[in-house]
Amino acid sequence: MGSIHNRTKAFICYSHKDSRYLNELQAHLGYFARNGRIDFWDDTKIMPGTQWREEIRIAIGMAKVAVLLISADFLNSEFIVKDELPPLLAAAEHEGTTILPVIIRPCAFTSTNLQQFQAVNDPSEPLSKMRKSRREEEWTKIAKLVEAALNTQKTGTILSNVTQSRREAKTPSSSGKYMNADNKLLLTSHPLLVPEGGPQFQGDKPQWLDWNVNEQVIDVRNAGSGLALNVASVIYGCESYLVEWITNRRSNYEKSIHWTCWLGVPIASGETKEAIHKKGNGMFYEKNMHIGQHSFNAPPEPRVVPHQNQPFITARITITYLDIFRRKHASIFDFVQHTGGWQLVEFLEDIKEDLHDLEG
Repeated sequence: MGSIHNRTKAFICYSHKDSRYLNELQAHLGYFARNGRIDFWDDTKIMPGTQWREEIRIAIGMAKVAVLLISADFLNSEFIVKDELPPLLAAAEHEGTTILPVIIRPCAFTSTNLQQFQAVNDPSEPLSKMRKSRREEEWTKIAKLVEAALNTQKTGTILSNVTQSRREAKTPSSSGKYMNADNKLLLTSHPLLVPEGGPQFQGDKPQWLDWNVNEQVIDVRNAGSGLALNVASVIYGCESYLVEWITNRRSNYEKSIHWTCWLGVPIASGETKEAIHKKGNGMFYEKNMHIGQHSFNAPPEPRVVPHQNQPFITARITITYLDIFRRKHASIFDFVQHTGGWQLVEFLEDIKEDLHDLEG
């Protein structure tokens, strides 16, 4: 099995009975190919006289993205099922190759093991049921997904404005395997989402979130490998705030105020999406306000010693998402006021419930 660093092409897997749909996809990929932004392969590129099985094997070994044009004939093809899908699925699991299922005709996709991959279009709405203009929109989206997945970074990515938590440095967690000693995110086989940019705070109380704004805009970047799907994120403030320093009187009224974003688009590796978090956009009962051992709220605001530059953790963002195998993951970060950046709390793999499950 080759290295993901040697995988540079998109492989199109289809049944010859669906050549019409291959032609439509080729037209949309052609623009990106002519401009040198993608390199895609399908079996129409096999030259007469060559060993076609070997050509296909080599092309699969070069595939960083696989587009599956799925129909009943696709699922019934012995060659696809035995010779093409096994190496593609192995590359997806072990090397991060992106699998993009496209349902082109009604079929039993949801009854196969391929249903673990998020389909580009709703299986109940195959391309064959769409009008031509609607189908062209789908092909455009697919071509852009292929271009984004092929042009992602192949090496680890620095987490800008992110520092590892001092608490986590003392208590080993699953986050450690993703970061080296230089705070560099190591290459992984699944997406890792990180926040960029800061929330809005009150002018006279810079450690308190501005409860009056209806939107908090935070960019979310995929610093891992593969597509992040079903992305959702929520921002909360501290569990309690100091109202009066001398008496240590606190307020916990604000701890239920939150801003939520239900992002409706996938995030490719290396890609950044603007996430507009809307106030009160979703309801979370107190018993559900946690992922693993981590509360949605940031820790309580500390009692500040006068004239001491004590760091404040002022907000927490919890991001959940699926990988291409529909496994659920979470990224949890705290915003540190004195550094103006996000501090990693923990990356969590294979969680049982994401924000979609916990809401309502």
